[in-house]
Amino acid sequence: MSPGSPGTRPWRAARSFAAFSAVLAASAACSSGAAAFPAISGEVGEVPSVDFSEAPGFDGVERLVVTEGTGDEVTGNDLVVSHQAVYEWRSDGTAQEAYSSYGGDPLFLPLPSLSDTVPEAVEALDDAAVGARLALAYPPSHPPVAQEREIEREDGGASTLVVYDVLDRYPAGEVVDQEDEEMRFDGDGELPDVHVVQGRRPQITVPRDSAPDEPTTTVLIEGDGEPAEAGASVVTQYRGVTWEEGTEFDSTWEYGATPAHFTLDRASVIEGWRQGLEGVRAGSRVLLTVPPDLAYGSEGNSAVDVAPDRTLVYVIDVLDVIPPS
Repeated sequence: MSPGSPGTRPWRAARSFAAFSAVLAASAACSSGAAAFPAISGEVGEVPSVDFSEAPGFDGVERLVVTEGTGDEVTGNDLVVSHQAVYEWRSDGTAQEAYSSYGGDPLFLPLPSLSDTVPEAVEALDDAAVGARLALAYPPSHPPVAQEREIEREDGGASTLVVYDVLDRYPAGEVVDQEDEEMRFDGDGELPDVHVVQGRRPQITVPRDSAPDEPTTTVLIEGDGEPAEAGASVVTQYRGVTWEEGTEFDSTWEYGATPAHFTLDRASVIEGWRQGLEGVRAGSRVLLTVPPDLAYGSEGNSAVDVAPDRTLVYVIDVLDVIPPS
């Protein structure tokens, strides 16, 4: 996968993982049997055709590989791009679609975020190849969403069938290409110094002088992919420190170096990212300085240990840019 050539990807739209965490929980598997699965057909990436002609007959969670993938294999720390369809499968053999991402934007699934709450989801996707279609069936006694497994159901409930396609993956630790093993940027006392060993967490040294009053965007490595714009989605590897303390407050490197996906809008990122990344091309590495009024302001952000009135410094690898749909 080339971060500087995003146009080669088969999908060009994005959906946030957070809004569909409950649906994503349906992507789990405990075994790989094929008993009593309905016939599933159709091309990967397109709406599946499912023939619910018989009643479900599962005692436990079952997994079926409908289509073998031919691309790279997924690992447990990847960011995975997937389409999903979830069906309620009743004991009389009838079924109803409960959710589908087909026809819209695919989902971006950061697998480490699932490992604590729904470890079966990571098990299902781990080692699947890009281009695969999988199906998972859950009996009424084991619904897909973990939080619902303790709820007693008088009517026994319906079984659940999940079909999902593995469209792409962003591997853990992915970074943009740099010419040499080490990359250094000298901020000349006005901007932070940056030192990056290929494939490692960026080292950021903040000057002793006061932070700039205005935001800055410095391109450390220039890519040749799709340029970011308002409303676009970006896949990134990044590290953030505060100017005043020089301490890290947020970083993908802290969480297994799983790439992070964001939409460049006011609801998803701070204004400093929205403005600072506009026009930056996929395959680029940039240094951002973000003054408080474009970051967390006079209140700070206790969730990431940012005190009030702090200027933020980011080194961001823009791995991919997906234009707004």
